[in-house]
Amino acid sequence: MHLLCMRCLSMPTYLHIISNGLLTRGYALCQLPFFQPSICCLFQDEELYTPTHLTTESLIAHAESTSSSMLYLLLSLLNLTSSTLSHAASHLGCAQTFATLLRALPFHAKNGRMVIPAEITAKYGVSQEDVFRHGPQAARIEDAVFEFATTGNDHLHTARDMFRDEVMRGRVPARAMPVFLAGVRFSS
Repeated sequence: MHLLCMRCLSMPTYLHIISNGLLTRGYALCQLPFFQPSICCLFQDEELYTPTHLTTESLIAHAESTSSSMLYLLLSLLNLTSSTLSHAASHLGCAQTFATLLRALPFHAKNGRMVIPAEITAKYGVSQEDVFRHGPQAARIEDAVFEFATTGNDHLHTARDMFRDEVMRGRVPARAMPVFLAGVRFSS
């Protein structure tokens, strides 16, 4: 289903209607929540026309509608319904989006797109044009990248903290582990 949603990006409008219909039918057969296929396609399509975010909040809303929605879908497929798991998935999806955008920053900057929200770049006086021309040597870009990364890291810590309550006792349920594997600490 995720692959079908990703393919929605390059389809003409009439095919969006057909693909949403097929996704909706598939979701009904699997008895999954209805909202995810159409929201996923809508926000990914919107991303093509609004590649930059003015505020961190708009980027978080985008992350909720894409990355977090995929995690909600995985939880649904595993028949795991818990407000704690959903809340943790929300924050993990945001952290994944921030990490993905940070890794893709050089690519996007080379192609004239700024993935760090304008409120952060403005706060540090970072000129987007300077980033597009000079890349990592742009003035004060490190400060903006650090704040952006810190925001993503905060979401990751919040997701991890969700499992520290009395019900979860500091552990991700074994059945939910495939969904939350991206939030596991790695040390070499």
